[in-house]
Amino acid sequence: MTGFQRFFHSLFSPIVIVWLFLSFPCFLVAQDQFEKKEWSEPRITLEAPRGWQTLLEKTDDTSIFHVSPEPIDATTAGYQVGLAINILRSVPSVMGQKPSEYAQNLVDQIRERSEEEPTVRTTQSTGFKIYRIEYTLATDKDSLNVVNILEANDSTGTLYMIVWQNPESQTQSFSETREKILASIQLDPTF
Repeated sequence: MTGFQRFFHSLFSPIVIVWLFLSFPCFLVAQDQFEKKEWSEPRITLEAPRGWQTLLEKTDDTSIFHVSPEPIDATTAGYQVGLAINILRSVPSVMGQKPSEYAQNLVDQIRERSEEEPTVRTTQSTGFKIYRIEYTLATDKDSLNVVNILEANDSTGTLYMIVWQNPESQTQSFSETREKILASIQLDPTF
């Protein structure tokens, strides 16, 4: 038997197979380090990596939920990587438009101000009209990769503005985490 044949044969030895079988769940646990983050009013839940920071800002008309791997300064709510969910209530009386119309206007404004054509998708789900727009925002330091998801509930007059940002140079490393967080967001359709 050649050295290569012995090596290949040793890969399939019973000890190696048992070790791989027992180690496989460890790899799964390492990849699934997300935990539920929950707010009661309005009812919002999402999954975020363990140890990520959260902050709730609340005024009479709006609530903003922040989630970030960085410490979130309560006075500025500033961070480079993270998610903000801004809830605008009573959009028709405040803005004079249905939430879906206001969301479409915001998408149009982003298109007008963007140097490159942003990616825009529109869908409908459980009473929400959903706009997802992705673009790059130039800053003094590093350009930011931004994903805005606007979920308009015309029946309640509420607009959820979900904004993910990360430095453009880190887009590849955060894309899987971003998509897992965004896919896990559950909003209250009655709020």
